[in-house]
Amino acid sequence: MNIANFLILIGFLVSAHAASYQTPPGCLKLPAVGPCKAKLPRWYYDPSNKKCKAFIYGGCGGNSNNFHTEVKCQEACLPGAPVRPVCSLKPPKGKCGRRVYSWAFDSNAGRCGFFLHGECKRNANSFRSCLECMGRCSGMQPGKAQKLCLKLTAEVIEKYGNRLRPIVGGPE
Repeated sequence: MNIANFLILIGFLVSAHAASYQTPPGCLKLPAVGPCKAKLPRWYYDPSNKKCKAFIYGGCGGNSNNFHTEVKCQEACLPGAPVRPVCSLKPPKGKCGRRVYSWAFDSNAGRCGFFLHGECKRNANSFRSCLECMGRCSGMQPGKAQKLCLKLTAEVIEKYGNRLRPIVGGPE
């Protein structure tokens, strides 16, 4: 095989691989909360960072970018990509090693929360800060998320002071 044919083959393989991850048009729509007031936890695909994020759906008037689970969102909007839930994982529990803290997303509440765990018990839903957690998992507007995180972090500091050790490293 000469160099030209080899380069053509490589180009074909790269373009075929990229096409397998092409996002369907319905996943490119902005999440639609709708006019109803049901407050249902749902997931939508955020094409700006190629991640599925949570939002609260009103129960009517939505669109095709609305999924019951993070996994269903990933399967629909990232076809061919490996399914790797992050934000829908339950925060790890258990005691092993020293006690450390991190932030994890609660999809039912639609926000991140603070939790303590043993340092060897971790999964991908484990973040260094509330803002990092909200940025990855929530569809909340950044300014609103920042206000919420300031409030939640102040509550944690008031309750625990400086006695806590943060997790080492971010999500895997």
